[in-house]
Amino acid sequence: MKRTTLGLVALVLLLTATMAFPWQPAHATQPTQTLPPMSWYAVVWDQGADTLHWININGEAASRARPQLPNEAVGSSNPDMRISPNGRYLVETATLNTGLMAVGIFDFQSGNWVQVHIASPGEEINLGSRYIFDPNSTHVAVGFMVADYSAPTWHVSVYDLASGGELAALNSGDVASTTPLALARPFVRYYTVDSAGEAVHIQLIAYGTEGAETWPAYVWHPFAGGTTPVVSPSPYTRANSDINFLTGEEVFAYNDPAFTSLPQIGPGPSYNAIGRAMPGASTITRVWVDGTDYHYNARWAKGSEWALFWTDNGAGQQTWNATYTNVSPNTSTLLGPSVTDVAGTPEGYLKITNTLEIYHVSNLMDYLGGTKVFQASGPGPLRVVYVTPAGATFTLPSISTSPITPGVIITLDPNVLITPPAVPVVTLNPGTIITLPPGALVTIPPFQMGSITCPGAPPARLSVGQQARVTFTNGIPLRVRATPGGDVITQIPEGTVVQVIGGPQCQGQFTWWQIQLDNGIQGWSAEGDMEDYYLEPWATLAPPPQLPTLAPPAIQPTPTSPQLIVPPSAFVTVPPLIIGPVISTEGDCSKAPPTRLQMDMRVITAPTSGTYALFANIEDPTPYRQVPPNIVAQVIGESSCKNGYRFWPVQLTLNGEELTGWLSEGTQDRYFLIPDIVY
Repeated sequence: MKRTTLGLVALVLLLTATMAFPWQPAHATQPTQTLPPMSWYAVVWDQGADTLHWININGEAASRARPQLPNEAVGSSNPDMRISPNGRYLVETATLNTGLMAVGIFDFQSGNWVQVHIASPGEEINLGSRYIFDPNSTHVAVGFMVADYSAPTWHVSVYDLASGGELAALNSGDVASTTPLALARPFVRYYTVDSAGEAVHIQLIAYGTEGAETWPAYVWHPFAGGTTPVVSPSPYTRANSDINFLTGEEVFAYNDPAFTSLPQIGPGPSYNAIGRAMPGASTITRVWVDGTDYHYNARWAKGSEWALFWTDNGAGQQTWNATYTNVSPNTSTLLGPSVTDVAGTPEGYLKITNTLEIYHVSNLMDYLGGTKVFQASGPGPLRVVYVTPAGATFTLPSISTSPITPGVIITLDPNVLITPPAVPVVTLNPGTIITLPPGALVTIPPFQMGSITCPGAPPARLSVGQQARVTFTNGIPLRVRATPGGDVITQIPEGTVVQVIGGPQCQGQFTWWQIQLDNGIQGWSAEGDMEDYYLEPWATLAPPPQLPTLAPPAIQPTPTSPQLIVPPSAFVTVPPLIIGPVISTEGDCSKAPPTRLQMDMRVITAPTSGTYALFANIEDPTPYRQVPPNIVAQVIGESSCKNGYRFWPVQLTLNGEELTGWLSEGTQDRYFLIPDIVY
């Protein structure tokens, strides 16, 4: 996608460094903060105070306010950040007051924005993994996509960090001959150098496949081939792994069939092991296995000598763990419930506690201790946004906290209209009706439930400070992520009640809310999609509606469900199952399997590790009951289709209560309702 440079835009942004570290308060008044030479630094974002803190094994060395993008919509977008391996350049994306997304390059040493690129209307920006920079910290690759189902498109741009200029671009049409995934989010997985020069490995994450084990991946050589993009398949197809900055080796959770594992949750396998391997290798080196836990989010630590990973025993015990990657027999250490997040360093790892402390652990067996390197006094939560990769050199000598000077070059899409600068600023009080001149800037009153709608998402129904409940939809747990659209840190079952502590944020056609679980774990979950809400207001739920249109008939024996007592030695000829006609009174059933049911048939809910959603009325956005597996029900009417799925009205008894409602027959790969015919 081509863009035109409009020139210099005068900006007056005063970014002050608000210091929150109690025993080193001098940073706040220093326009330049010197960073002593160290083998590694970590940058911690205190999201509540919106400050960045540079720490190492000796504690905090500097801090400053997070650089906000010019015209950033504070409070209505979740900033996402990556920092170059040498520590100098910040690449940040957020939503602006215009509703458009932007990505900017900020130079910590000079304290100024190098350049800001504003996306097209309807275009999303994805920063990918932490390895989106070339090894020399000169270039960065960023993904863009337009989620328009009628005309989807995406592209990846390579920018020069020193000037901010776009050097190369790969468009979705450039790989059309090798993949049909036009409606996909390009996720930059790994920027490295191979025999053909700089190589950008890109995963294409199609909408609706975010939970897959693998995604199609391609390697692009942006400075080879002249005008013709050089693209070929990439071996980096794993959906959830961490990459070694120097070698490209991956560490990941996987299922080792030689050992037992817990029951499968949802469509994916049950990961019982942690392994390491070069991308595309047929052999995995197992570094840890335990069939009593689900394993997630493996990360390198102490270079590649250790691995960090998250476990869930399925009974409420969830914790981070650390293990050796090159020792046999191996040992795993349980970090305990107070540790909310971890990040590997070249000399060990950092652990963040639920009291906003950060410790550095350099001895694997000292997992309950370590060296305290940071204590936040702000509200938190804390997030490690950067650690110097093992093998990279941190070269940033100092951090400027002086006011940002004018001179940012903003590159816009040609279709973006510029609002004239000389317009009045009007603050609206609730209930006030004001006629505004064209182009006026408006200060919105505090967020009220239902007052925003993220692009592609249903209207928000939650608000900060209230409780929410995971809805009963398909029996699959709700993922909780470290950031909106980021790494999965845990999963919570249907019916779980959580506290909403932050948000909303728009990312990837979802409205994201920061939630806190009963065990203190904090993370981000999507409120829902255009088919179902995943989270619902809990304290404000209305009583379940009745089903006046369904008059539950008495259950009578029918020709389709005869009862016959057969002697043990008898041979019985089973008649073929009569498949009922597909009857749809609303929409289509393109996402449903071929129907096997009909009116007056007796059915049973299929065996599963989850539950099934029972809707009082088919048009209801949320169910009012949860139906376990192996429950007998009677079909009492004709089917109807909703959002592509076929629903049947049923009557059943649950915990002694007679219920009527609508149950889905299933999806294209499995049935939820099974004909219960006894011969």
